Amino acid sequence: IDTEKTFVSSIKNIDTMRLFIKYLYPIESPRESIYSTNQLNMDSLALMQRYFYKFWKDRDPFQPQAAWEHYLTIVELTNKEFKNGLLPGYKSDRGRVYLSYGAPNSRQQEYLPKYFEPFEVWHYYHIESERNLKFIFMNKNRANEYRLVYSDKQGEVTDIDWLHRFEEKYYNDGDKGNLSPWDYFDTPR
Repeated sequence: IDTEKTFVSSIKNIDTMRLFIKYLYPIESPRESIYSTNQLNMDSLALMQRYFYKFWKDRDPFQPQAAWEHYLTIVELTNKEFKNGLLPGYKSDRGRVYLSYGAPNSRQQEYLPKYFEPFEVWHYYHIESERNLKFIFMNKNRANEYRLVYSDKQGEVTDIDWLHRFEEKYYNDGDKGNLSPWDYFDTPR
């Protein structure tokens, strides 16, 4: 692939190119992920540029640059909203889900629940052929470090132990009229 007269030819800094390739991880196929890792390990700007251009050309044959710029805008917003002290936003669980599936149709947040750890429940009306999907993120340790603990999306994290621990605490402590992650999961708002 000749990238000389394409938008990637303006990316001359290898560290910038490396970062842009890393930004792709939430939307890469497993095969693309292996290929991008190989490109990063080879440490060749020209090979990275070719891979990056092909990646976006495959997604939008007519406007690969526009597709990349749109995605970069979303990555930058994700990095602001979902970053924590350890990870940039695109590497966080919420950032990965947001970049992979888009904005949820509803997002319920409880920062200071009385009986539970802080949590978020994201609801999607549909993702590809699956319908009525939910993601539960819990914050156990650090500010803004929400981990995906449960989802009914095929191929996503489903921590059955978390579900059992949560149900046990929920029923032992009693509902007491407070909304829990499970309430939002059962009935998205």
